[in-house]
Amino acid sequence: MAWLDDIQDASFRGVPFGVEKPQTKGGRRVAPHDYPRRDTPDPEDMGRKGRSYILDAYTLGDAAIADRDRLITALDADGPGTLIHPTFGTLWVQVDDWTVNEDLVTARNICRFQITFLEAAAKPVPRVTKDTSARAGAAADTATGANQTQFAGTFTA
Repeated sequence: MAWLDDIQDASFRGVPFGVEKPQTKGGRRVAPHDYPRRDTPDPEDMGRKGRSYILDAYTLGDAAIADRDRLITALDADGPGTLIHPTFGTLWVQVDDWTVNEDLVTARNICRFQITFLEAAAKPVPRVTKDTSARAGAAADTATGANQTQFAGTFTA
């Protein structure tokens, strides 16, 4: 089964978990414009919506509670992080929300999550910029010194 070979083990911030029924939501950002005496709106395409990834995830077995706690810690951490999605691969995402339901008796230690991740902007790249303020200040000091020297040489008492 070739398609089964492409499915990756899911994790968020390095914490692994199982996944059932992953969903992805996308679309376009549209601003409808309505005009007087016109029966149809004029929809303006504002670009692609950010994607959301909704995962029915789980931790299972004797370590279900410890794994649940590790996953909750990763989900509650500040800022975006790396999600390894079963079919989309490595994604940079922000956690939107999550819920967890625990069935510790009838389903033999399983913690079921529903997690919504939002697509996040790429990691910012550090930029090198010139300190133009310091350069302008140094140039002004040089000009001031030159002007004082010229003034003193021209006007003597």
